[in-house]
Amino acid sequence: MGSELFDHQRPAWISVILIFLSAMLGFVVIGPIFGFLLSIPFIEGDLMSLQSMLKSPTDYPELRIPLFIMQGCATLVGLILFPALYIFAFEKKSILMLVQGKPLYSLSILLTVFVVIVFTIPNSFFIEWNANLSMPDFLKGFEMWAKQNEDRAAELTTFLTTFDSF
Repeated sequence: MGSELFDHQRPAWISVILIFLSAMLGFVVIGPIFGFLLSIPFIEGDLMSLQSMLKSPTDYPELRIPLFIMQGCATLVGLILFPALYIFAFEKKSILMLVQGKPLYSLSILLTVFVVIVFTIPNSFFIEWNANLSMPDFLKGFEMWAKQNEDRAAELTTFLTTFDSF
């Protein structure tokens, strides 16, 4: 059973799940750890003070560069390196096969742009619905937790995307 999972003739849906899991491992675990280690030279103080600063990063403007490094590493490792490593190691395919010998069709590009624009409209309704969602009384604790995390994420997003200069 275990050898079937990494056999070259497995169903495509298993490959998709394995690529997703490898991306999540890289994006959630390995990438942030690697980014954390790379950002240490840009941090004043010791690692314990960094841990306490990361609980409320918007209070520490000096954390902006280390946070960019951590996010960049998480994205690079999780969305590019780990899936590419999976394709190379388990699918036994060259990474170059993704770009070689396949023409880029303008219809594919136009269809992609069309789908993104079309799904933006219903997505905005879901965003509005989610923002105004009220939970039943037995889920009020979850609702408060979710709103606090959403507010914290919005604050962090504003912190990381607001610049004083060009």
